Amino acid sequence: MARSAPVTTFSPDPTDELDLEWTMRQFWRIRNSLQETVDTQTNVIRVNTTYTAQEADIVILADPSGGTFTITLKAGQDARFYYVKNVNTTNANVVTVDPNGSELIDDGGAGTGSTFNVKAGDSIHIVFDAVNSTWWII
Repeated sequence: MARSAPVTTFSPDPTDELDLEWTMRQFWRIRNSLQETVDTQTNVIRVNTTYTAQEADIVILADPSGGTFTITLKAGQDARFYYVKNVNTTNANVVTVDPNGSELIDDGGAGTGSTFNVKAGDSIHIVFDAVNSTWWII
């Protein structure tokens, strides 16, 4: 479970060493808290063939150098997100991102009519909006 740091508002006096020391301690405490959150939430997966995104996946590094393939997204839940990167830079093979079932990408058509091709070297950040049953490319 992610921890959150309490919000603290403070305007240090740049001429006061104690204020600056306190500010730096707060900065490092918040930074370390954020790093712990990232460390516990980030799951990087590398794929080179057809793949169905999993619950824990966040970053999907896809290598279609052996041929184009599809990544099918897990059924959307509000605010679920994925980063998909086509790591191939040597040919024109794409990675096709396909939403689950009747879910949409950017309000496109349902199912395979709503796929999105990630070209060589490109990436997308995609997040689910449960109100519209749509995956939005950010």
